[in-house]
Amino acid sequence: MSRRPTTGTAGVPPDPRAQMMADGRLVAVEASLAAEAGFSVPVALTRAVYDDCVSWSDDDAERTGGGLQDETGRLWDVLWMAAQAARRARQQSRVTFELCRVPPRPRPDPDRRPGRRLRAAVPGAADR
Repeated sequence: MSRRPTTGTAGVPPDPRAQMMADGRLVAVEASLAAEAGFSVPVALTRAVYDDCVSWSDDDAERTGGGLQDETGRLWDVLWMAAQAARRARQQSRVTFELCRVPPRPRPDPDRRPGRRLRAAVPGAADR
């Protein structure tokens, strides 16, 4: 018989989402912003997606020629596109969508299209 890993003395199984948040592999999204985009469940992004599609510094703004972007706006774009993809795929628990964004760091190939395919796990009918 296999045993589930436990934490503490109470034998409570660890929460994978909480552990991933604690070690920085997931970044929590502010509930009000997620709700505004259409999510009724807690939302988090992987650190890799956050760093590539949301993260934006003053140096990035200077490098791209202005302050037309910020992290809140970039996060909104990711949330909005994920919410739209989830609405189109109501019977699936995972959806894939493409997000075109200005990369936060210069790309080695300037002719490469600034798209990024993202996969979202969305609670839906398939999870019930």
